Amino acid sequence: MTDYPEPRAELRDAELEEKMEALLDLVGLGRALRNSSGQKVRQPLSEFQVAGPEAVANLLKDEELVEQLLDELNVKRITYLEDPEERLRLVVKPRFKILGPKLGGSMKMVAAAMALLDAAVVQKAWDEGSLSVEADGQRYSLSREEMDFPAASEKPWVGGMEGRILAAL
Repeated sequence: MTDYPEPRAELRDAELEEKMEALLDLVGLGRALRNSSGQKVRQPLSEFQVAGPEAVANLLKDEELVEQLLDELNVKRITYLEDPEERLRLVVKPRFKILGPKLGGSMKMVAAAMALLDAAVVQKAWDEGSLSVEADGQRYSLSREEMDFPAASEKPWVGGMEGRILAAL
């Protein structure tokens, strides 16, 4: 019986760990998008487009990890979107279970006001984690916990978001 070996910090590959974390996030998001669109993994798809932090861009430069991602999601090609707005747009929606009791009868008007917000306002709300909207002659301040930020896309694409990663399948 021997002691369990002690980890050696100098042997850690932080860049590889970052790439693998991005890979796991992309696989999870890709599978979620397939499920939401009704496309089974056994059916090959032509393209998976992604945008996100530098870790995602670095991952796509590693051919071995890209091959693993292609195989895992059964897609023929993965591309990095420099400008995610060309394929996806961020929208904001209220979390009715949380806001319903708080806003009562004004809930529908607040939801309608949120639906009319332009992309720059939605992006700012997502970055800052708060939003102020006017509805029914009153101003309402909403926190991140009271809002959802789904990514919308045009058909035939299905878009989604996981953390800071946006993707379209």
